[in-house]
Amino acid sequence: MAKGVFMALDWGEKRIGLAVGQSLTGHARGLAVLKAKQGVPDWQELKKWLSKYQPEALVLGLPLLLDGKEQPLTERVREFANLLLSQIPLPLYWVEEQLSSSEASERCDNPAMLDAEAAAVILETWLSQPIAHRDASRHPPLPA
Repeated sequence: MAKGVFMALDWGEKRIGLAVGQSLTGHARGLAVLKAKQGVPDWQELKKWLSKYQPEALVLGLPLLLDGKEQPLTERVREFANLLLSQIPLPLYWVEEQLSSSEASERCDNPAMLDAEAAAVILETWLSQPIAHRDASRHPPLPA
């Protein structure tokens, strides 16, 4: 995998946090909080951010319980991932997002940007993983 720019999303029913980061530095920063209706963002707004930063892939936080088991919200995020892939033709990777919101609240002093900071935590978690582990977390592309 080339060293480049990646974007992460922290999915929510009403808000989707967006962050950008680089594999070279391993750091990410929150960009924006997109409003969502029933978990669906304004696709044009998301595409503007993608156009600006030109990421080579997306990373999506996967909400699991602390014991690693799936929860009802996990399936909703998987459904969003399929919708995202149908709108954005980029590779998509997963990372467990356990405790990302609590870490984000420690790092962020602007409540309006909390979801974006959570996306930054998600992306930094993924970037800190060995490349083989990152590659293994890829969501399968949708059939053509």
